[in-house]
Order: sequence, then C-alpha cells, then structure tokens
Amino acid sequence: MRSDLRNDNKRRVPPPVTQVAADTGNLSRSPDFPILVISVLLTCFGIVMVTAASGLFTLGKQGAGMSYLSRELYGVVVAWGAMIFTACIDYRAYKKLAIPIAGAAVFALLLVMIPGLGAEINGARRWIKLGGFMFQAGELAKIAVIIIVAVILSEMNDKIGDIRTLGMVYAVVGGAAVLLMLQPDFGMTILIAVVVTAMLFIAGAKPLHLGGVGILGVAFCVFFIFTEEYRRQRILGFLNPYENASDSGYQVLQSLIAVASGGFFGRGLGESRQVSFLPQFNTDFIISITIEQLGIVTLFIVVCLFAAFTYRGFKIASRCVDPLASYLAFGIVFMISIQALMNIAVALGCMPVTGLTLPFISYGGSSLMMLCASVGILLNISMHSMATTGRRNEKVCGSGWGDRRPPVRGGSPSASLPPNRT
Repeated sequence: MRSDLRNDNKRRVPPPVTQVAADTGNLSRSPDFPILVISVLLTCFGIVMVTAASGLFTLGKQGAGMSYLSRELYGVVVAWGAMIFTACIDYRAYKKLAIPIAGAAVFALLLVMIPGLGAEINGARRWIKLGGFMFQAGELAKIAVIIIVAVILSEMNDKIGDIRTLGMVYAVVGGAAVLLMLQPDFGMTILIAVVVTAMLFIAGAKPLHLGGVGILGVAFCVFFIFTEEYRRQRILGFLNPYENASDSGYQVLQSLIAVASGGFFGRGLGESRQVSFLPQFNTDFIISITIEQLGIVTLFIVVCLFAAFTYRGFKIASRCVDPLASYLAFGIVFMISIQALMNIAVALGCMPVTGLTLPFISYGGSSLMMLCASVGILLNISMHSMATTGRRNEKVCGSGWGDRRPPVRGGSPSASLPPNRT
C-alpha cells in the first residue's frame, strides 16, 4: 500500500524544471482566442463605421462610400495577412531581427523627407508615396522602438535599475523622436515616450530615475509647443475652444457637438450631420462620428473591448517565463491601449489634438497593418506563455506585472520556478 501511495505521489509531482522550460520553448497551445476575437471585432466594426461616415448609407453619396469601403477592405485583407505572418514567427527571432527592423524604420523615416517620395498632407510630411500606395513611416518606427527596447531590457534584465540601462533605452527613444519631429509628428513622439516609460516601470526601473526623465520630457514638450505657432494654437483651442471656435478650437467644438447630438442611442447609422463639418472624421475623430450615429452606449462597448484586450494582453505578459516575451507583450498592449485612450480623450475634449488614430477602427491601411502585425506577435507569444502539464495548462511563473517586473530576473527560465519537491 505504501508503494502505491509513493507511486501516486510521484505521479502528482510537477514536471522537472528542465522539462517545463523545454515545453515553453515549443508551441504548447493555440493562440489566445479572446485577443484574436477582440481584434477582429474591432476591425470589422471599423469597416462599418468608416463606410457609414463616408456616406455609403446616405442617399446620393454611395459612390464615395463604396470607394472608402473598397480601400478599407483591401487594407483589412493586407492587415490580417500581416497578423497571420507575424503569428507564425517565433517571437525569439526578434532578438536577431531588432537591428534590421530598426534600420528599416530609420530608412523609412528618411525616405519621407525626400521630395517626390514623401507626401505632404495637412502641413506634415509623414507618408511614403509609391504610385497609389501610401505608407506612414511613423507606424513602423513605433513597433521598431518597442522591439528594440524589449531586447535591451531582456539583455539587461539584472541591471534594470542601472542608470546606464535607462540611458540606452532613452537613446533609442531620442533617436526616433528626432526623426519623427522632422516630419513633424508630435503625437507619435509622445506616444512612444509614454509606452517606453511604462515598459521601464513594469521592468522595475527606479521611480526616481523615471521621475527625473519625466520632468525632462515635460520640459522638452513645453519647448516644442512654444516654438511652433500651430502647437500653441492647439493648446489654446483645447483650454478654451469657445473663444477660438473658428480657428484652433474648431475641431474640438465640432467633435463635442457630434457627441452631444448623438445622445445615448445615436441618430442612426449613416445619419451623421457633423461629417460635413468635422475634419479628419474617418481617422482622428472616427469615435465622435460613431457616437453621433450610434450613441454613448456604443462608446461604452468600444471601451469595454479595449479594456478586455488590455486585460488579456497583461495576462499573457505576466505568464511569460522569457523576459523578452514579457517585455514585448507589455509593450504591444501598452501601445494599443494608450493610443486608444489618447484618441478617445481628444474626441471628448479631455486633451489637445494629437493626430493619433483609434486602433483598428480609424481609416488607414498602414496603421491597421502595423497594428495587426503587432497583434500577431502577441498571439505568437501567447502560444509560448503557458506550459502544458499532464492534466491542463497551468502558469509556470509568478505574478509578473503586479510586481512591476516580468517573472524572471536575470538568468534562466527556471529562476522563477518552485523547487521540484519529491
């Protein structure tokens, strides 16, 4: 009988550390289904709202609506193809691909400045134009910075609190910021800086160091704002849009009118009046037109979807044994959730106009393609983030992001695992 109990205890013992570590190196499970579903739902909702805002459901404007619909569908096909492609690439390959991707991003940002290749729209030169193809270089730069910062943090995993690590990370951010500000793209620069700071906070960087960098960043922001007239006007339009109703406060006021006229349930799909008055109605202010047509209740649903995406993404990141996977996952989730928060805040008049689109929903092929490619990376990480035991999939690491750092601190994946007690 004792031998039976001894054999039963042996069967209940978790697999050895080396076996668990080996399991996590293979695709031990399917991609995270909720992340995939939420991304597809938001993208499909974006197709509906872009075509509705552009006049597909309004009598006499079907031609314009069909044009937007066909281009949006083409962009979605390319974006979903990019998501499938990156989902099939082992995330560990980005340790070797980080430098080539960063080089491609720098090359794209430099191409934007070449007359004939860089397309200037609304006073900004942010797009590469090749025939009928348009690509926003800043979208690639955003992903490239997250990848290279994740690689740096994983390599310096036991030296996160070192000021030199902080310097290396912000050197990458500073290089990207210089090239982005030449376009200029102030909103993208702010987004990248905030995302990287959040990654450092999660990694366990010293709050005193981050606070010092934050003060320096605010000083730079004030400098850039007051050295350009249009940026000063944006701040004035945000602070008091009613006194600048025909100038810097025009966009904010028109957005608020759209939100107010939508009420709780909206005017109906395709029944927007503010489309004729609100600039960038299908990109920067797509959520304003959405609220006007479908009401505040739809905004609540969209916010819940982004919140669910963030929760699932954090859950994936916190389960990762490999620091590179954890930092990559956190960076991607921060990028998407913070950008969504900033876009909605602008539409509701809670912050100055930034020029950032609403992820998955706003019109724009290059933005959607890079977002879906990022989700593909997250899906691949989710396939490695759980180890399969004999009975079910169980976590193989600690609390992760609740401890402000990934589960592994300097060393092999087995560092965070409990001893194999027999």
